[in-house]
Amino acid sequence: MFRYLNIKQKVAAAALAVMFPVMLVSFLIQNQWKVINTATQAESENIINQLERAGKLDFVIEEIKYHDEVLTQSARNYIFTQNTTWKDNYQEHAASLERIFEEAQNLQDASVNDFINKISASNAKLVELELKAIAYADEGNYYMAQQTIDSEEYFFYKNEYSEALNTLQASKSKDYKTITESTKNSLKEKIETSNKLISDFLITNIFMATMIMMSTFYIAVVFSDSISAPIKKITNAAKDMAEGKECNIELEASNDELYSIAKSMTALSKTLDEKRDILENTIQERTQMLEKINSKLISRELKMMELKKQLKEIEERKA
Repeated sequence: MFRYLNIKQKVAAAALAVMFPVMLVSFLIQNQWKVINTATQAESENIINQLERAGKLDFVIEEIKYHDEVLTQSARNYIFTQNTTWKDNYQEHAASLERIFEEAQNLQDASVNDFINKISASNAKLVELELKAIAYADEGNYYMAQQTIDSEEYFFYKNEYSEALNTLQASKSKDYKTITESTKNSLKEKIETSNKLISDFLITNIFMATMIMMSTFYIAVVFSDSISAPIKKITNAAKDMAEGKECNIELEASNDELYSIAKSMTALSKTLDEKRDILENTIQERTQMLEKINSKLISRELKMMELKKQLKEIEERKA
């Protein structure tokens, strides 16, 4: 892979090769964490919604019981005292109770609506009888007012009202307990699931971290070798050239600068070898030529010495 790249490109490729698995691990971490959060959040929201509905219903039941007691007591106190404050108090709480019944219907709980409708119907009958008793009191007929509010019909609806309300409260208390148990079991299950996901998450991360370290080490070795091996060969070749030895740098063909340097040094070495051969041949030729000249000079000198000797002998004869 590295042989087709120059040094800058090799560095960039090595950096990308290390960054890619890091980015991959980051993506896996984010994805796994999202899975854990999504699973936990969805279940938590469901549990919270159930608890909120149960809490709202408990509040509604308590409000209904409170306003019913206030209505009954206000009606009786007005009949007994004729104090209009109790009448005004009755009308105020009657309107509040109507709003509470509307809120209960808005809970959109099928198991609650039947009870609420039954309680609302009984309440309507009770309010009708209580208003009738208040009307008798307004006319000064306190006997009929008292008889109306103490009648069997009134207590029949009062008992029906109370039974439906108590049944609803008991049912919802049971549901609340069921929700609590279900929540406990669900949370336990989710904790176990989350622990498993986290365990898998850690194992995956350890595996990926190991792969990253091994990949990084391999890339570092390959990258280092792609740089150091040519440099070592070029250094040895430079020493050979300095010692006058022939050098031929054999590198795998690539596009980096070191291969270009190796080619240039090999070409330079060949050129120097050729120049050295030419110089040695020239020196040898000149040496041979000098030897010939020297031989001729020696021969001439010997001949001159022989000639001088002969001349000396001739002179001696003449004398």
